[in-house]
Amino acid sequence: LHADLIFFLASKLLKTIPQAAATTCYVATHPSVTNVNGKYFVDCNEATPSKLGCNPDEAARLWSYSQIMVSSEPKTVVDHFHGFD
Repeated sequence: LHADLIFFLASKLLKTIPQAAATTCYVATHPSVTNVNGKYFVDCNEATPSKLGCNPDEAARLWSYSQIMVSSEPKTVVDHFHGFD
């Protein structure tokens, strides 16, 4: 592919660091969302999460694996996730 085409496509799919941080900073500091809890935001706007993002079984699985990753030695984590489906 031509370099300009690759750059154009990447610019539509990827965000700069400030763009990537904007929503997190917005929900952490903006007065209009001070009392908003448990909502999902995209590009500084409240949005509906995907079906997968609302799946309680997947949420429990993610929580379990997250706990393993932050509380284990690196080798233990690799061994645990070997063959992860």
